[in-house]
Amino acid sequence: MLFDKAITNMEIPSSCIIPMDECGYWNFNIDFMNSDGEHDQTQLDVCPYQFDYIQRKCKELQELWKDFCNENGFKQNSITGISLANL
Repeated sequence: MLFDKAITNMEIPSSCIIPMDECGYWNFNIDFMNSDGEHDQTQLDVCPYQFDYIQRKCKELQELWKDFCNENGFKQNSITGISLANL
């Protein structure tokens, strides 16, 4: 699945109160299929102000995912889901 579709499908609490870690970041779990065809997961962190609630987009998170894939040899369209880790 492409990043844009995965983040659009992500559940966001209706209260819009999302816990932050001790450094003030939101922690996102990104589930994906690794190059061995196995389910895998990584956690990427962004500042809450970088997330666009209305458009359901986060350029910073998308760039972190792209960099992660490039550094580790994974396909960017291998995402199976995105979720907030703190929930």
